[in-house]
Amino acid sequence: GTIFAAGINPLRQAQRMGRVGPNAPGTRSTGKLKSRSIGARAERAATSLPDPMPKPSTDQYAFALNPLPDYLWPGLDIVFVGINPGTVSAKAGHYYGNPMNGFWRCLYLAGLTPVLLAPAEDRQLLTFGYGLTDIIKRLSRGVHELRVEEFRNGRVILEKKLLRCEPRIVCFNGKTGFLGFFGDTSFRGFGDQRVTIGLSKIIDIPSTSPAKARFPFAVKRRYIAALRAWLNALK
Repeated sequence: GTIFAAGINPLRQAQRMGRVGPNAPGTRSTGKLKSRSIGARAERAATSLPDPMPKPSTDQYAFALNPLPDYLWPGLDIVFVGINPGTVSAKAGHYYGNPMNGFWRCLYLAGLTPVLLAPAEDRQLLTFGYGLTDIIKRLSRGVHELRVEEFRNGRVILEKKLLRCEPRIVCFNGKTGFLGFFGDTSFRGFGDQRVTIGLSKIIDIPSTSPAKARFPFAVKRRYIAALRAWLNALK
């Protein structure tokens, strides 16, 4: 949980010790000037102390928030694999929770979902034959906070999950997650890949994250729309 640093408020401490206030020793009830002077000094001293309730760091959030659940079961058409939850998604408890992320709009406009789902409805993707997971379950403010060993460990765990559910297509949402799983030499450009996971075909698409502005929304949507053609070819 959140760790709070110990802090001392000298004004409250002085009040508890009877040194400040109308009942302080040597202070008459009419001695407002003296009492006010002591209180003012204590308040000034308090402002020089560190904040007793510092904002929690990203690492503290990582312990305070639960990881996003995997939405997986056998026989799915497509499983979308993200890198890891961002802080917005982790706080919301749902995939692609940042309203600037184009994932949900891309699915709808590409015809993969009959309705535009909200992040809070992420579980409903299973009813359309799609699953959701990440290669790393720990939240972060960006990819730069992730460590190489986290990708290495996440790959082992993710591979076991995908081999159990055997979707027709595993779609990596972004190049970073694909490289973290298969390595630098396996990437052959966005789209269809030569590598497989068990019997599952591998597709890599440009990340729908708003941080990846290199590809405009229309390009991201076209790649997701192409998933339908790849899926129909496998049926």
